Amino acid sequence: MAHANSGEATASTGDPDEKEVSGMHVLNVLASRGRLTKPELVAPEYARYISHAVSTFSLDRMGSELELMHENLQRNKAASQALARDNYRSFVRTSECIAGMQTRLDHMTSHQLVHMSETITNLSTHFHKFLEDGKQFLAKSRNSSTILNNLQSVIEILEIPQLMDACIRNQAYEEALVLSQHARKQLNQNPSIKLLQLIASETSQLEVVLQQYIEQSLCTPLQLPSVAKSVLLLKKMDVYSPQELRFTFLACKKACFMSSVAPLQETNPYNYLTTVVDKFREHMFDCVTQYRALFLVQGASNTDMEVSSLLYSYVTQQVSWLHDTISLNISRISELSLVGTLADQTMYAAASLAHSGLDFRGVFLPIFSQRIISVFGSSVSEAAQQFAQDLPNYKPISFTPKSPTTTIQPQGLLNTPSSDSNITLSSNAPLPSPSPSSPPSSLADYLPVSTLTNKVLAALNELRSCAATAIIPQLSQVLTQAFQIVVSAVVSCVTTHQTTVPSSSPSGIVSLALVVCDTMIPYLSKSFDTVYHAEAPLINTTNLTSPLSSLLPRITPPETLPEPPSSTSIKAQDQQTKQQPTESPSELPPVTTTQPTPASSE
Repeated sequence: MAHANSGEATASTGDPDEKEVSGMHVLNVLASRGRLTKPELVAPEYARYISHAVSTFSLDRMGSELELMHENLQRNKAASQALARDNYRSFVRTSECIAGMQTRLDHMTSHQLVHMSETITNLSTHFHKFLEDGKQFLAKSRNSSTILNNLQSVIEILEIPQLMDACIRNQAYEEALVLSQHARKQLNQNPSIKLLQLIASETSQLEVVLQQYIEQSLCTPLQLPSVAKSVLLLKKMDVYSPQELRFTFLACKKACFMSSVAPLQETNPYNYLTTVVDKFREHMFDCVTQYRALFLVQGASNTDMEVSSLLYSYVTQQVSWLHDTISLNISRISELSLVGTLADQTMYAAASLAHSGLDFRGVFLPIFSQRIISVFGSSVSEAAQQFAQDLPNYKPISFTPKSPTTTIQPQGLLNTPSSDSNITLSSNAPLPSPSPSSPPSSLADYLPVSTLTNKVLAALNELRSCAATAIIPQLSQVLTQAFQIVVSAVVSCVTTHQTTVPSSSPSGIVSLALVVCDTMIPYLSKSFDTVYHAEAPLINTTNLTSPLSSLLPRITPPETLPEPPSSTSIKAQDQQTKQQPTESPSELPPVTTTQPTPASSE
């Protein structure tokens, strides 16, 4: 017992290998006593069990362990018999199946084995394919479930292109841009989703349409808040660089101006040009003001220089276009009053734009100056040429007027009567008091002279509305050339008359020449001085009439010419005109001719 206990203690303190050794020692002891034969054939499990029992069981437990093992054996036999009895048929079928399989395997040929191996391989392939299909199906099922769980969000994403298109058509450009940015953001967060890629592609196409709509809105006349809103949207779209955005803005403004000018009819050049100038003034004021408010930044000198250079180029181009337009159409305006009104309107537009730094008055002054010179020169030259043509065919009549038969028309222009008309005033009729600028009465005695005087006075009256001081030398030259034509024609007629009809007494043609030399030319010259309020004579009449004066005898002193209005009266008249703007300015009155009663023919 003590030995057993000591062995138990020894076994309990050893490692597992020592337990197996003690178990084998017990088996050897049992074999030596005849209780066990061939202990080396005992399974290792039994050896470990015996070692465990020896090391842990007490002596009583060791004595009853055999009976327990016998009971367990009987119980296991009973359980095995019950299992065999209850599953007898299954065992039989299993045995039959195994026997049948063994029989088939025994009779199976090599060809059948190869076919079976291929079938098994194909079956394995189909199994793997089925597994892959199942995984895809599961993935689709999960996607469908995800879409179903987020159906409202998916619908909102799908409706983005339609909503964006509706916003663009209803001019809700900001909302359309927000939708486009939202679609782009969703694509950046999920770049692998094809649906988002398609939606982003559609929104990109709609962004192009949005850009076109915004640029079209800039091509219409808009106020500064609306223009700033459109430019801000283009900046948010990030389709243009800053310089390209400024260029696009100016291009849209130019298109807006050209579209407003295009419907205008050019049949009436004056109405067309006045409308163009008004629209140009409004367009340039809006364009310069909006451009500076949108793009000029205080404190950035380099940027301001670039921005201002682009604006300067645009303004130069537009002023050049207006210059060409006026130059092309002003040649069809033949009335100096309309030319003067157009010039005043253009200068007003330039002066109003000068507050914005756009003063182009010096560019357009030569256009109007040349046109004024051309129209005035044409009128005066035609009158002089007509006088030179009519003078050789004119037959003056010598007469002695019995009573005053000439009148002065204070206002307006009276058409020169024909030769067969007879306009006289009774000797008892009161004569109107002549104004300081009324023409001498002697000019009415000769039809060519009165006709020429009326035409020149009409041209001078038109010149009053656009009398530019810068063109005085050119206008003086024009009048001088016209007077030279008149003097040459009169000299030719006088020379012809003196060679064909010599006489000691002055004839009608000589009297006409005296009126031209001593009355008409000085009066028209002083009338020209009156238009410009000149204190000194602008035309040297002495040199003009010298070829004619040397041919004419001096019978009577020339009629005293009326003095032009003084500077004091001119200032008083200007003040009166300013106080009463509705009254028309005084004009140089024309000559009204009469046909005298013939006394004797020459």
